[in-house]
Amino acid sequence: MTKPSTLVSCIIPTCDRRDYLLKALESVLSQTAKPFEIIVVNNGKDRLSLPVELAGQVTVYNIVPYAGAAQARNFGAAVAAGDYLAFLDDDDIWMPQYLEHVQTAIENGALCVISRLDAVIEGKQVTFKNPHGRV
Repeated sequence: MTKPSTLVSCIIPTCDRRDYLLKALESVLSQTAKPFEIIVVNNGKDRLSLPVELAGQVTVYNIVPYAGAAQARNFGAAVAAGDYLAFLDDDDIWMPQYLEHVQTAIENGALCVISRLDAVIEGKQVTFKNPHGRV
């Protein structure tokens, strides 16, 4: 039996939050296990263009303004070429080994990986959307 492919497409919906988006992209580009592709789906009022140094690393799709995050995610999923989808909101960041852990889980037979969400409050990382012992 061959190992499952771990071609992960990262999809980031965004809407008028370029500064947050650049930080999210920085966290994706800093991964210890690189994604197969990075797709940004912009549903903001203005067309999105990224700094030139990101041009070869990120594909931007400008869709209907204010279509909503769900439509942006669905669009990204439809155009993604990877075997797996990893969604990241434009105002969130991944720890550097996030995709490495996801790929390990996939290689160990996981069909779906759901992660917790931590928040930074008063300079400290705290559990936010995943109370201990719950998914």
